[in-house]
Amino acid sequence: MKKVVAIIQARMGSTRLPGKVLKEISGKPMLWHVIERVKRCKEIDNIVIATTSKDEDKAIIYIAEKCGVETYAGSENDVLDRYYQAAKKVNADVIIRITADCPLINPTTIDEMINICLNENIEYVCGYPNIPSIEEGMEVISLPALEKVKSLGTDDYQKEHVTIFIRENPELFKIGAVKPQPIFRRTDMRITVDTEEDFKLMREIYDRLYEEDEIIDLKDVVKLLDDNPELKNINANVKMSDINKYSTSLKKKLLPSLKVGNSNNKNKMRIVFRCDSSSDIGLGHVVRCLSVAKELKSHNVVFASAEDPTNSLINEACFELFLKDDDEAEETFLTRMSTVLEPDVIAIDKKYLYQSTFLNRFRQNKSNKKIVMIDNICEGMSAADEIIFPTAHLDKKLLRKYLSQKQIDHVKTGPEYVILRDEILALKDQISHNLHTPPNIVVTTGGTDPEGVLLRLIPWLKDMNLDANVILLVGQAFKFKDELDNLIGDLPDNFSVMPYSLQELIKGDLVICTFGVSIYEMIYLQIPTICISHSLENANGAKILKERYGVIEDMGHVDNIDTGMLFMTISRLLTDKESYSNLSKRCDSLIGEDGAVRLEQVIVGSG
Repeated sequence: MKKVVAIIQARMGSTRLPGKVLKEISGKPMLWHVIERVKRCKEIDNIVIATTSKDEDKAIIYIAEKCGVETYAGSENDVLDRYYQAAKKVNADVIIRITADCPLINPTTIDEMINICLNENIEYVCGYPNIPSIEEGMEVISLPALEKVKSLGTDDYQKEHVTIFIRENPELFKIGAVKPQPIFRRTDMRITVDTEEDFKLMREIYDRLYEEDEIIDLKDVVKLLDDNPELKNINANVKMSDINKYSTSLKKKLLPSLKVGNSNNKNKMRIVFRCDSSSDIGLGHVVRCLSVAKELKSHNVVFASAEDPTNSLINEACFELFLKDDDEAEETFLTRMSTVLEPDVIAIDKKYLYQSTFLNRFRQNKSNKKIVMIDNICEGMSAADEIIFPTAHLDKKLLRKYLSQKQIDHVKTGPEYVILRDEILALKDQISHNLHTPPNIVVTTGGTDPEGVLLRLIPWLKDMNLDANVILLVGQAFKFKDELDNLIGDLPDNFSVMPYSLQELIKGDLVICTFGVSIYEMIYLQIPTICISHSLENANGAKILKERYGVIEDMGHVDNIDTGMLFMTISRLLTDKESYSNLSKRCDSLIGEDGAVRLEQVIVGSG
């Protein structure tokens, strides 16, 4: 039976907040609270406080003894040796490294990390590198791994930061990770104590939640901070320490060596969405994959994407993110992802010229059971197990170049496969379809507007002298913010510019937008819409959509816009009630509410 020991490192010296470990919270030293929380762990046999031999740290030894735990006093700077000697003193086989500046450390997560180490013969267990979490200050390392680090980690910074050598050399160790519960996957909260601001927040949390002889539930902390956002502001400006920044830079190096075990539930699948978003390509691919992923919540879902600020959408939805290296070839990335994650299904929603030779080899790997290709016409389609075009405008003749007629007949496409966000579905009953006086024209060109369509629309609409309120909605990752600022300085009084929001969007009696997800959202909401395309592919799609169903007014490609025709179309829709009503009625029931569910069924094999 292996002996499991928690070793809590603590000293009075601290660059940013000296003496913090003995500062009082709810009448007791912070170290006392850390010890009490660790005592609640079910898998720990012993607790040791590892401090230094300096006189000022004798107070730490005194508190530890009063708490009934053992101590070891060693080197101040060689923390690695301090841990090793403390472990040897109590004959530890497995060490839980805990920092004393985390008075909300979670016993449940510690036990989970210990079980991974013991049950899967893992040498080092940490938090999952690519998932944000408020949980910090704990990791598990076996004694043999600690001995290896002590032997090989000879630089001063490697002795100061106990496990940094493992993160730098993950290929030398068997590594596992714990994924935080979704409720803890936050970037807007900080519950580690490094500064006076951190300590002030911690006191507030304890003053409001702590009860004698109990420990605070971390879920209650999240609720408290969400209900009282002013508390989050107390330490919102605190920056992470340099070593944490350094550890962050090692994420990509650590991930390939990380072994993530599949769930014991045989019905639970690991499903990977390969999709990207950026200011150049927009947000549409990621947004619709997120809608489908939410229907797959009973499975293990991962997003494999290129690193970009717009990945915040994935993080906010609490899905795991597996990152592509900057210069990594697509085929290399898919192969690496498959090796590390061992997915059951890979759903590819990316415009890339995949080749069937690669995908056939890729699929032969026993870990890749199924490939689903989404909205991408390429030669590699023929190697996919399922092909989905979640649109109502597909020209199937374009598929003949790569697919047999039998394969084409099997393609899933049409209005019933269009994917809508939950937020859009919730708005259906809020649309009145009664024209405002004066009417509202809403202009939206997507999350990023890669071609700057909005910049061209503004002067056109301005010159029309419209008897209407013109609301310009700017996407969250709009690419041309400086140019936009130069345009909006002298707008007429009936123009307003504001960040994109659904509540502003549904104020529109008429919407002008670029072709894409927004078009289908407007069709579902039955808001008459004028479409402007920013690519030839989209222009062709808009033309087909209008010809098949008559649910939009199509102006063609932005480079070929006839502004006179645009003005006449706007005027006709806003003054001819019959024309306006007929367009809205043609939209009725074309797009259903279960597109994401249909894709979920195709992905898991039930549709």
